[in-house]
Amino acid sequence: MKRLMLAVLLSVPLASPVSLAAGNSSETARRLSDGSLFVPKPMQRQLAIATQRSSTGQVAQTVTLAGHLIPAADASGVVQAPQIGILLPASGGLPQLGQCVHRGETLAWLAPQPNAADRATIEAGLAEAGGRKRQAEQDLARYSALRPHVAQQQLDALAVTIAAEQGRIDAYRRSLARQPLRAPLSGSIAAVKAVAGQVVDARETLFEIVDPRRLAVEVTAFDPGLRANIAAAHLTTPEGQSFDLQMIGAGAVLREQAVPIQFRLLGDTGALAIGTQAEVQIHSRQTQSGSLLPAAAVTRDSSGNQVVWAHTGAEIFTPLRVKPAPAHSGKVIVSGLPEHARIVVRGAELLAQIR
Repeated sequence: MKRLMLAVLLSVPLASPVSLAAGNSSETARRLSDGSLFVPKPMQRQLAIATQRSSTGQVAQTVTLAGHLIPAADASGVVQAPQIGILLPASGGLPQLGQCVHRGETLAWLAPQPNAADRATIEAGLAEAGGRKRQAEQDLARYSALRPHVAQQQLDALAVTIAAEQGRIDAYRRSLARQPLRAPLSGSIAAVKAVAGQVVDARETLFEIVDPRRLAVEVTAFDPGLRANIAAAHLTTPEGQSFDLQMIGAGAVLREQAVPIQFRLLGDTGALAIGTQAEVQIHSRQTQSGSLLPAAAVTRDSSGNQVVWAHTGAEIFTPLRVKPAPAHSGKVIVSGLPEHARIVVRGAELLAQIR
């Protein structure tokens, strides 16, 4: 659309022509031999050219990185099967996706299914522990009747043996009894990976739980020094929601030659989903000397060099090569500009198209 607008403006004579010294022909915008532009005042108004005085100062550097939302490490957990068994529903049935659960709540039951060899070992262990317990109980009863001719230390040893064998019996019985599978934290069910009646293996993940109020975002930075110079950061979602961030930490091991950095989202994150892609702006403690300009002020010349346009005369615009650095809120830091130069901040893209 901007190219079409410029083509129309350049092809139509100006309503108020600017005359050259040599004649009365209408003047149109054109590129001069030194690379600068001649743009008559009426066309400047039609192109809505606006300028800003350059002012050199110390400006905080900003880096924009792509990130994705993840559950905070202390706000997520899994429920796994402690051993092979059959999954049984709790009294209210198996939890559903998105269901809110509370820490310690029973989500399901696991009925252990040991193989034949394990079952034989358990039954043999039960029999042996039961026999040792009964023998110790008989000895304790007999020796107790012989007091005070039997040392108290011997009686105490028998009582310890009885308690120990009872502990073994309870452990064997628990290995055969159904076991509750409880939520490790309060949150909502993020994934259900099993159904009632399914035979599951030991350490198989059955449910995933996250606290949607505590989310984090992870980015990867190719500048390893960035992690030590972060002053502030904020996140913007594709829908335009903005959140302030608090740095959690940075990894000490590179991931695909980049440093992973995690931030905690501050504020109400209830509407966000894990895995959402978002833009993260990181404000560095390091500053750079230069002028703060809108990013739209920087264009490219015919050779592909980045330039800004300085309004050096009433109808003259001169390109200045620059190497901008990212700043905040759609702005860039431009170094090396003449002090108080009038830099085009609106309409620069249209000027760059004049040939």
